[in-house]
Amino acid sequence: MPQARGSVLVVVDEPTTVQIISSHLDQAGYATSSSADGHEAVAVINVEKPDLVILDVVLPGLDGLQVMDRIRRREHTAVILVGGESADPVIGLRLGADDHLSKPIVPAELVARVQAVLRRRDHQPLQSVIAAHGLDIDTRARRVTVRGEPVHLTPMEFDLLAFLARHPQRVFSRAELLELVWGWRPYIESSTVAVHVRRLRTKVEADPSRPTRLKTVWGAGYRFDP
Repeated sequence: MPQARGSVLVVVDEPTTVQIISSHLDQAGYATSSSADGHEAVAVINVEKPDLVILDVVLPGLDGLQVMDRIRRREHTAVILVGGESADPVIGLRLGADDHLSKPIVPAELVARVQAVLRRRDHQPLQSVIAAHGLDIDTRARRVTVRGEPVHLTPMEFDLLAFLARHPQRVFSRAELLELVWGWRPYIESSTVAVHVRRLRTKVEADPSRPTRLKTVWGAGYRFDP
């Protein structure tokens, strides 16, 4: 049996939806497991340590956002949050989700999102450590320190910071970052990028309101100043 491309935990309390998602992910080569309860999901994550969690916002026990708060204490677990059509994706992104999908779920789109998120993790950049005046980014160990102090980043925050740092002083538009970092064309809200940049600034800037590293170029996008 060929080795699985990655492990995915599906946390949804609708059996039919779980079956559809798991079937498509299995066909794409991923090892899947499932949970229908928030408390159970946290326990499964602690034991199985999946590469990625597909997480419904509405769950019995702990809701999806509460589960994600606990997931975010584990640096290397990616999260794709699933919400209803009326759900605000920005809320999930602010809490650290790597991606957001609205119901009803389109299986092919979900598989593409899973592939994009996990592909970023498999990417091995040529430069292992990026140092910039007190900010050190270890791209292989996926660790960041600011003036020697470790900084906790979500997988998506790390990928965005590392990408910009590998291209210092180059301006990237939101659309370019959605394509090059997130891994798909920008058919989702461009606010995704802005939310992640704001979160990064609170973690790596001395004064997030006056950033010196992650700079906004008005009307153009963002750049990293070393």
